[in-house]
Amino acid sequence: MSIYEYDEEGHMKVVREEGFQEGQASVLLPMIIKKVKKGKSAELIASELEEEVSVIQLLYDAVAAAAPEYDMEKIRQTLYGTF
Repeated sequence: MSIYEYDEEGHMKVVREEGFQEGQASVLLPMIIKKVKKGKSAELIASELEEEVSVIQLLYDAVAAAAPEYDMEKIRQTLYGTF
């Protein structure tokens, strides 16, 4: 295989992983927003949601940057860039 050949299987794996991560974030974000509004820390939220702190911290930072409106579009742009 040359470097010019398209690796469809590898590409699809990356696309699926990105989709999974975005889906997971879509589920977690509303819960994180509610907890941020209550003044909870990223560590406490991670513990309550039984998720890794590193995952929650990334989402927490995006949510905090969108305060006080907590606009989902702004949060998504912070996380993934413009669509």
